[in-house]
Amino acid sequence: MTDPRGTWVDGRALVLVIELLSKRWHGEADWPPSPFRALQALVAAAARGDDIVAEDEDALRWLERRGKPFVAAPPARRGQEIRLYVPNNDLDAVGGDPTRIAEIRGGEKRIRPWLLDGPRRFLFVWPLSPEDEVPQDRLSAIAARLHCFGRGIDMAFARFELAEGQAFEHMFDGLLVYVPCEEGRAPLRVPLPGSIESLRRRHQEMRQRFGEGGTFRKPPMPRFGRAGYDCPPRRLGFELRQTLDDREPRDPPPFARWPLTGAATLVERLRDGMVGHLARIYKAGEVERLVIGRGAGPADKARRLRIVPLPSIGHEHVVPAIRRLIVELPQDAPFDVRDVETAMALASIDEIDHETGEVLSVIRPVAADVSGMAGHYGIDLAGGGKLSAHRWRTVTPVALPVRRSVGRLKGAERLAAEEEAVASVMLALRHADVPASAVNVLVQREPFDRRGAKAGEFAHGRFDAARLWHVEIEFDRLVAGPLVIGDGRFVGLGLLRPAGVREVAVWEVHGMRRVPRGAEVMEFLRHVRRALLAVSGAQSKDGRAPRIIAGHEEDGTPARSGSHEHVFLVFLPPDGDADRPRVAMIAPWLGDCSREWSEKEVLDCSRAMVRTAEAFQELQAGSFGRLRVRLQAGEGLPDVLVGPATAWRTRDYRPTRHMKARDRAEGIRQDVVRECVRRGLPEPAQVQVGCVSEGARPRAEIVVKFATPVHGPILLGRGAHLGEGVFLIVNCA
Repeated sequence: MTDPRGTWVDGRALVLVIELLSKRWHGEADWPPSPFRALQALVAAAARGDDIVAEDEDALRWLERRGKPFVAAPPARRGQEIRLYVPNNDLDAVGGDPTRIAEIRGGEKRIRPWLLDGPRRFLFVWPLSPEDEVPQDRLSAIAARLHCFGRGIDMAFARFELAEGQAFEHMFDGLLVYVPCEEGRAPLRVPLPGSIESLRRRHQEMRQRFGEGGTFRKPPMPRFGRAGYDCPPRRLGFELRQTLDDREPRDPPPFARWPLTGAATLVERLRDGMVGHLARIYKAGEVERLVIGRGAGPADKARRLRIVPLPSIGHEHVVPAIRRLIVELPQDAPFDVRDVETAMALASIDEIDHETGEVLSVIRPVAADVSGMAGHYGIDLAGGGKLSAHRWRTVTPVALPVRRSVGRLKGAERLAAEEEAVASVMLALRHADVPASAVNVLVQREPFDRRGAKAGEFAHGRFDAARLWHVEIEFDRLVAGPLVIGDGRFVGLGLLRPAGVREVAVWEVHGMRRVPRGAEVMEFLRHVRRALLAVSGAQSKDGRAPRIIAGHEEDGTPARSGSHEHVFLVFLPPDGDADRPRVAMIAPWLGDCSREWSEKEVLDCSRAMVRTAEAFQELQAGSFGRLRVRLQAGEGLPDVLVGPATAWRTRDYRPTRHMKARDRAEGIRQDVVRECVRRGLPEPAQVQVGCVSEGARPRAEIVVKFATPVHGPILLGRGAHLGEGVFLIVNCA
């Protein structure tokens, strides 16, 4: 089972508990209350006029540097808006007579409170390491002086608690936990170093905002950052185990393999089996709406319990039967985790011989760790961080409202059906609250995996074959799993898996003083590489760029595995397809096919590539100027670099070895042949060498011809990682 609190429940944590006196909260601008708002309240509690005791300020600065805390808040809904009319602070307009205040009531304040449906408390949790020294006494003294939180009418009191292990687990009963994450749907204000000083400066200048002659000076805004927060559901893992068969008893019982095309049937039978147990504990109406979905309104969809089958994937030879599943329980659902676990364990399925009526076996969901298979679907159950990707493909087809014939269609009819399906996929993404925009969508009836099944074979009940489509989606940014979309997302349909992330990142370069030519290309790309190293290192915990960006091992030595395991950089000058110069970063497995990369390696390296690509926005390029770069969403390499083709040419090949003075052209030709074979390319049928420069490592123009068409990109030679040896299709150059 995963729980958003798993990051700290096994260690130490500092918890700020703020208790309200009322079940109404009148704070504006964010929900849940932001960590920066909590710091503001503590600064106000610590201050005595303009001053804060030095010891208190040191304690608050220690808290300011702790980073983004976890936030827990009760379920809440917006109340009715009320309007208050107050004086304009313009008493001089009525001769200074307080009895005439009613004549200047023009100011309007709008107040719309949050109505709390659970406990009247908020929690802010900072995980601690064993060596952290906490100024708890000073922080507790500050918290004891806090008297309001939100607006001045929100009376409150606070305390700090230092908790270890699961001793404070009861504090979260009835609360929703919001976790800081990259794709969080709730952007909250968070403290930064300097936030306290900015609050002090704002307070001082607020008191002096009216200068001589009645001039008004706007006080400076406080310093804070923004971070995404999300409220992820709790996820329970189960395995399908088989009992009561003719084989000898085994412990544990053997896996039960449910057919892939029966995903909807499996989910419905397990769901109906859970209802009997939950209906004895909870209100029948809640179980109907939030488990079965009968009578559920728009507000209930986000609270519905969902069973997600996990067909076996991860290897081309695995049979994609369903052996595992997870149960997603939204945090604001009214069901206790232990009750859901028990209900699922009781939801067994009998396999019956329809001729004799004999029970052949019983399939039981057994609680288990399914994090390994869940990882193939981008679901992090082990707490190692979000497993995200740009491109996703369906394992079970998406149920769309499109109803088109599944038979043979003519060209125009098929095109119209696919266009309608693509539009429905975009709508399905919005209904599933996917926090990204699709840049490419592909729909088809056939499966994407060799062992998959056609969309029509999943037909079940109201989801007939005409509504089912296999889908591939590429997003403009990383998306974490599970990704389940469509009308059948609550019965096991519309499940997608990561299909790898973008293997090529292309930036458009703005503000370039001159376009590099010849040897200047490598100089320019060196500036790009240094910028990527800085950006990637800033994102890592130890400040070092990963090997796929740097080309160096963790100890700083160059990677010498014999194959190319870091990215290739290519400069793309303006052409007919693009008005501005571009820079491309290409994954190493595209430029070197000699090594077999595992799925985990590809995903890990691709995530590092994409995070670096999205963070790279500015480039100091020496004489080329201070440049802005913009990542192009969904853009790949131009056709002239990709092919396929039989004839390829480069004007700037540098051999990997020193060339002797005699017969340099032949030495370069042999070097090209060795490079092709070493990179996993076919041996060239012909290599033409021309325009050889002087020196031990000369540059040469090369034309390579293969017996059969070859896919690019082809990047060969000593300078392949920095723009040299880039081969173009001969007839497209």
